[in-house]
Amino acid sequence: MRFEVQALLKQNDISPGLAPKVLDHHDEISLVIMECLETHEVMRKPLVEGRYFPKFVDQITDYLVNSLFYTSDLYLSGLEKKELQIKSINPHLCKLQEDFVYTNP
Repeated sequence: MRFEVQALLKQNDISPGLAPKVLDHHDEISLVIMECLETHEVMRKPLVEGRYFPKFVDQITDYLVNSLFYTSDLYLSGLEKKELQIKSINPHLCKLQEDFVYTNP
């Protein structure tokens, strides 16, 4: 859960309002209190239905540009980038993905 919280905090830092807000968290007991998402929809269904979202293009573009640029080598110093990578890597999840997603099929 720690990795998810770190990602959401970073995403809200660089793209405020475009990712769910973390209201509180406790790493030791994997507790996360976050913004209520019950009124949100997974985009797949409404897009398949042909619904139009007038702010979607601007919001997704802002989110992607900010997320990709402000975590890149173009913006961060070498040391900052390495520190972010160290905090973000989950070797157990990487191994799981390598074993079951790439190897088993």
